[in-house]
Amino acid sequence: MSAQTPDTVSYLTDHGIKPSMQRMAVMGYLMTHRTHPTAEEIYSALHVSMPTLSKTTVYNTLKLFTEQGAAKQLTIDERYVCFDYDTSDHAHFLCKDCGKVFDIPIDKEKLRELTVLPEGFESNHTALYFRGRCKHCCAKSQRRAQCRKTEETKTQRLPARKGEPKNLGIAIKFREITFKFNQSLTPSTS
Repeated sequence: MSAQTPDTVSYLTDHGIKPSMQRMAVMGYLMTHRTHPTAEEIYSALHVSMPTLSKTTVYNTLKLFTEQGAAKQLTIDERYVCFDYDTSDHAHFLCKDCGKVFDIPIDKEKLRELTVLPEGFESNHTALYFRGRCKHCCAKSQRRAQCRKTEETKTQRLPARKGEPKNLGIAIKFREITFKFNQSLTPSTS
């Protein structure tokens, strides 16, 4: 979707925002890149085709979009703030391994039933965030654990050498490095 599509223009005007080249470019990026980008990521992507675009313009544009309800500002993690074009009711999931943010559908009615606000309180905004490991990173982590399990400790007894006292020897192989420990055991005469 190009930044200058009728969809972008009408979306901005529907939210009371006067379309400009920069605003259409930022909104076009949000509409086509559903990755919950940061302002820095948007700037880096757009600056290539719009060299006169400044970081300040991107930040101010995103602030305007948020104020007008055209985008959501997500502060799931203290490290960075990201933005979402999808302003419908949904939760977000931040993967602690890869850093990606995923949309999670929610049942708004069930959420209201489960939430009990104190008497006299009124909510006009709800943000539900989950943190953990995404499906892809879980699979990757399980593969690493499986490899580690088979790679880790392989123990074998070393035979006593001929002509030497009985030998208790252990060789431990850990990630392609072999450690050998020998302890001589001589029978006691009592």
